[in-house]
Amino acid sequence: MAYVIAEPCIGTKDTACVDACPVDCIHPKKDTTYDDGRPKFEDVPQLYIDPVECIDCGACVPVCPVSAIFALDDLPEKWKQFTDLNESYVKAGKFTPEEFGKHQPKSSWPLFLEMRCPAARSVMTRMSNPVDIRPASRKRGNNQRGPVPRLPVLPTKFEEVARNLHLTKEMYTSSHELRLWCIENRNRVYIPEWLLGEWRITVEPTNSDVT
Repeated sequence: MAYVIAEPCIGTKDTACVDACPVDCIHPKKDTTYDDGRPKFEDVPQLYIDPVECIDCGACVPVCPVSAIFALDDLPEKWKQFTDLNESYVKAGKFTPEEFGKHQPKSSWPLFLEMRCPAARSVMTRMSNPVDIRPASRKRGNNQRGPVPRLPVLPTKFEEVARNLHLTKEMYTSSHELRLWCIENRNRVYIPEWLLGEWRITVEPTNSDVT
């Protein structure tokens, strides 16, 4: 019964499990290039366990800071697809790109690539409904005539992303895409405190430059 790394690892990729593994079955490793052409550490959204090389010792489970590693029998039903995903990255030390591409989660992989590409990342901050701010209508020669219209309140970057993903507040916690974006930007933009608490995402207390 091999162990499986599931969704909480996405965007985290803490390597404590790699150091704890006695048989070197968790991949990819930092600063490592593989001869079979498999994606390197910085090119994948999470870590993977080789089900053939895994000896079921469980040493990786307690050191994972996001509780992303499960015995196969204990893997939550909502993350069952991660069994095939782990196996598609590496099985008996071999990488199969066709299988890896087929099993990659459709929600997390494109967003992870967007986060790594500055040009693509800018698309995420683009407003789906730009605010049309027009000048106040006044009669010529009298700059005090007529009420001054209120400027619309611009949405925060977090609200822009949620809007682009077509999410309501009730859908925030179930969105993998939004969770990845919050992890990537937690120290740069405002994110609702209740959502940070729900996902157990920590923010540097010295950082105040948020929008």
